[in-house]
Amino acid sequence: MGLHQARHFLAVCNDLNFIRAAKRCNVSQPSLTRAIQLLEQEFGGYLFDRKRSSIELTDLGKLVRPYLQEFWRTASMAKQIAKEYSAKAPKELNLANVCTIAPKLLLQMVSWFRTKHPEIRMQLTDGDAQLLEEKLVNLQIEAAIYCRPDREPDPRLNYLPLFKEQMMIVLASGLGFGFLPRYSIVHDGIIARPLVDPEYWRNIHLVTVRDKPQSHIVGALIHEATRTEWANEGDLPVNAHLAAN
Repeated sequence: MGLHQARHFLAVCNDLNFIRAAKRCNVSQPSLTRAIQLLEQEFGGYLFDRKRSSIELTDLGKLVRPYLQEFWRTASMAKQIAKEYSAKAPKELNLANVCTIAPKLLLQMVSWFRTKHPEIRMQLTDGDAQLLEEKLVNLQIEAAIYCRPDREPDPRLNYLPLFKEQMMIVLASGLGFGFLPRYSIVHDGIIARPLVDPEYWRNIHLVTVRDKPQSHIVGALIHEATRTEWANEGDLPVNAHLAAN
């Protein structure tokens, strides 16, 4: 039995008219009728005696009415309490990331998030992937952006794929060469070439805790992360050069 079915039943009880009850519930009359029929199937009998010119409660309908009234009253009270709690709850998001995770793209996502949710204070921290994973499992942070190519996914965590990036060999004047993930190259004047033979790629995820009720703040972060265009081919600094193979 759903909450909307109880509401539809009580509306018909008050109006004794399916059309007026449907208007009261802001649904179509067929939708309301269907909800009552499903309720009758669940209770094993008719709740209303539908006569040609009137509607009356059956004995079964009269029997269950006070229980459904209490069900609706209690559910409405719970909803109001939850609403008040959410209004008073601290509006802060603890997001952690590995420092080599595409800083330009991450800042873009954070900027969009703060523009759409100025009431939420975002606390950003960084660390290595193992530390972030431990903090997630111990509920010290709510979400983290990282990758763990050295191990299988932890079954206690949820992994939302964000993007995939290739490891690059980079050469900067006067500094020699090194290795960086493609979207971590943020400085101009760098020559970058994909690492081959073997190629090396890493998958970046937004990670949250499995089986933990998510706050609406974490839900908003996930929504923003899924709509962010994380990576584009050739997305390198203006003066960086992607060397040909």
